[in-house]
Amino acid sequence: MFVFTKLWIVILCFVQVTISARILILCTAPSISHHLFYRKIIRELSLNGHEVVSITPDPMNDATLTNLTEIDIHNETYGAFSARQILEESKSEPKSIVNMFRKYLPIAGVELSHRVLNSSKVKELITNPNEHFDVFINELFMTNAHFFAFKEHFNCPAIAISSVDAVPNVRDAIGNPPHPNYYGSVLIKGGSKLTFWERLELLWLNVDFRMYYFWDYLPEANKIIKKHFKIKTNDAWELEKSVDLVLANANPIFNIPQPLVPNYIQIGGYYERKHIPLPQDLKEFLDNSPNGVVYFSLGSNIQSGNLPNKIKKSILEAFDQIPYNIIWKFDKENLADISSNVLLKKWLPQPDLLDHPNVKAFITHGGIHSVEEAIDSGVPIIGVPFGADQDFNIYRVVDLEIGRELQLEDITTESLVKAITDVVNNPKYKNNIKKLSELNRDQIIKPLDRAIWWIEYVIRHKGAKQLRSPAADLPWYKFLLLDIIGFVVGTLVLSTIAFIYLIKIILRLLIFRNLKNKTE
Repeated sequence: MFVFTKLWIVILCFVQVTISARILILCTAPSISHHLFYRKIIRELSLNGHEVVSITPDPMNDATLTNLTEIDIHNETYGAFSARQILEESKSEPKSIVNMFRKYLPIAGVELSHRVLNSSKVKELITNPNEHFDVFINELFMTNAHFFAFKEHFNCPAIAISSVDAVPNVRDAIGNPPHPNYYGSVLIKGGSKLTFWERLELLWLNVDFRMYYFWDYLPEANKIIKKHFKIKTNDAWELEKSVDLVLANANPIFNIPQPLVPNYIQIGGYYERKHIPLPQDLKEFLDNSPNGVVYFSLGSNIQSGNLPNKIKKSILEAFDQIPYNIIWKFDKENLADISSNVLLKKWLPQPDLLDHPNVKAFITHGGIHSVEEAIDSGVPIIGVPFGADQDFNIYRVVDLEIGRELQLEDITTESLVKAITDVVNNPKYKNNIKKLSELNRDQIIKPLDRAIWWIEYVIRHKGAKQLRSPAADLPWYKFLLLDIIGFVVGTLVLSTIAFIYLIKIILRLLIFRNLKNKTE
């Protein structure tokens, strides 16, 4: 008996007690760059023993993740609209970012959602009476709050997750709206150095965005819920406000520091990753570049081959004039008049490429993931923003002095040569980004571990309502203290009026008395 007891003690020493939950994750953005961020979290949840069902346009198809079931909605999402087209149009036809949302709402918000919810496997998930989940995680941006209907349908807590810093509607839902004096969202530049007119523009974006959200988007969202779900709450805003937690790809080192409510968790910054050896041809090109390499990539959505011919000509002429080798992520088979110092590749292992010591500068569109990877590797940036969060990111790059901005329409041979020469040769950019990289890495807990801990926190406690700010439940006029301001102003006005009338009465009495005395 004693031996048997000892054997059990030894066995228990190697047993880990884990919470195994059933998790539903829905990510609908037709952009692989978004999903590369979510994949780390999905993979870690699966490896932690949770049973994960992921509805995604970009499945991992990793047979080693036995706890992961992926529902492929690639055709439903990429078939609805093109993120590349939106970004390229936003650059060729500059207009208000909010007006762009209005323009693309019918396809990016409405048609895409109907396609996803009408797909056979998603419908099967919704109609299965025996299906259940312990938590629902929803990719939240500007046009998918209606998917929180899954929360009520499965009667489980909900978490919002975003591959960029959360936009105003997400913050409003948890009572943490951005301060319109210095920060609107990742949709517009912000900070302490804004001019009066930039602050006025920032204020208008806050107002205009909410008009779009409440007057244009939410009515459409309510129709989507009513058509596809049989639940009591058909109000998308009420469902969005019921979110327990927000996980956002932001951090105070790069993003603008700001006060946050307890259930707004920033998980941006340094992600530990496996370093994969570079392909041999790429490694040889980098190793044999004694003057250094400039890396040029416009991300996964914007295609360099679609740049105006005049811009491409200027870029090639600039590359021909600088003493550095060039690695250019280029989507076409070939490019005419290319210099011998330029290597074209359709795909590149960007994080590992940036780690190579011979990479001196990174010309990028300014997507947050590319910027984060440049910071992680300590490579100064030349930003050519197109739209979405890119203008804000590159504004921060310039503000933090870790690189320069160059608008697409301003690219000439001379301007590009000047920008590259400055970023490569001026030590302040390299020193500043190396310092930022050190700050980014110096965290009490790794961002990925932080994300997993908070997801499991919501699972353990069946929600996180205890962290919810009371501000989230206040009507807008109370949140802005308009009722109190109105009372104070009203009291002052009435008191002033009463005082004036009292003075008038006193004056009349005095005048009457004087007249009476004269008469007598």
